[in-house]
Amino acid sequence: MKLLKLLPFTAVGGFGYALFSGKIDKWQKSKIKKLEAKISMLKKEFVPLRFKILERSGGVIIVGVKFYYANGTPIKYKPKDGTYTESVRFEIKGNTIAFDNIIVPNGKSYLIFPERLFTDTIPPSKGINLTRFYQGKDFKPLIYSPYSQVFGSENATELNEIFKLVVEGKIEQIKGAFGSAVSDIAPMQFEVGSCYRLVLHVAKGGVEIIKEDVC
Repeated sequence: MKLLKLLPFTAVGGFGYALFSGKIDKWQKSKIKKLEAKISMLKKEFVPLRFKILERSGGVIIVGVKFYYANGTPIKYKPKDGTYTESVRFEIKGNTIAFDNIIVPNGKSYLIFPERLFTDTIPPSKGINLTRFYQGKDFKPLIYSPYSQVFGSENATELNEIFKLVVEGKIEQIKGAFGSAVSDIAPMQFEVGSCYRLVLHVAKGGVEIIKEDVC
């Protein structure tokens, strides 16, 4: 409709045509840029952790988990009586494992906070707390550090406050937040010796686990 309204004016001369042609070009470029941004967002994935099934036997699963900074660098964790390590080893009773995550709306996208590791025999409430392995000073969620690469350092305090509520189990105080669990279910169980990544589809808030080609 905008193009039809411009047509009569273009008859007054070349200058008028060039002027409005320039405006149309800018308008088209703006629309294309916005469309490309939407497409980019639809494809965007956020990976807070990867894991490897180390062993399954006698109703016990042993899994190694790595958490990641926003730039893809592994987060090193130091146990009270050990040395820094990139992979945290968990041993938990059960035949299938699941990751319980808290998903938080963030404008037109979503944030994820992996919260618990549980199984078919151990409920989420009694599962392994994962937040402590990526909790920094003042409730800084290290999986979103450095902040400047995600949403700017000016939002750091607000993000810390949201994560603090997640850590304290006060999810009901976070507007729009919800839980999303992903698990292995026969016959597509996570294979011993294979590696997987936990993926958040940022634009939709969907969560899935994808098998890695190489560990």
